[in-house]
Amino acid sequence: MASSRPMERVVVKTERTGPFECYIQGDRSAKQLCVTWHDIGLNYLSFHKFTQHPDMLNVAHKMCFVHINAPGQEPDAGNLPDDFRYPSIQEFSDEVDPILDALG
Repeated sequence: MASSRPMERVVVKTERTGPFECYIQGDRSAKQLCVTWHDIGLNYLSFHKFTQHPDMLNVAHKMCFVHINAPGQEPDAGNLPDDFRYPSIQEFSDEVDPILDALG
């Protein structure tokens, strides 16, 4: 069940954008995969709370969630370097497949 399993933290370094902190919640062998990408100012914890809500547990325990944090949105993240060029939404979406491939 999703609630009894600790989340696995994995940092995936992509060629174009750099490192992404990802959290895997649930059973990797589950047939259903849900990839989450948070809104501005949030991170994976928002989705984790959602999936742990009693109304979601029946669905969540059958799935594997991959929560991808945008750069600089990790818990306790420091400031990004001054020369960091923040990726566009398109660049973010282009990184999802390489991130999932790296996670297996």
